[in-house]
Amino acid sequence: LELQKERGLVLRAELDKCSLKHWSSAYHEAESRRTSAQGRVSRLEIDVVMKNQQLSDALKPPPFVTNTLPKDQAKGVTILFFWLMPELIAVWSQLTFKAQEALLPRRPWIHPTP
Repeated sequence: LELQKERGLVLRAELDKCSLKHWSSAYHEAESRRTSAQGRVSRLEIDVVMKNQQLSDALKPPPFVTNTLPKDQAKGVTILFFWLMPELIAVWSQLTFKAQEALLPRRPWIHPTP
């Protein structure tokens, strides 16, 4: 009877050891999967931040476009004149263009613009 009790204790100790090994390996496997998932989550969070930055950069309006005047003063004055042309001269210019356009020969397949 005493021998059977000792055998039972040894078997119980071996069973506990095997059970502990099984749970230990299962724990390590689960822990490595958790660590791997945390790494993927971190990389995806970085990707989200980068995509948000790219989106905000894409939605930002471009800087104001400026063109410099030509170095030749005569050309620069011409550009400034047409940019700052008095309204009366602008109207006269448009009327002159329309008058010249009216004098052109008409073709039957082309309709004049209003």
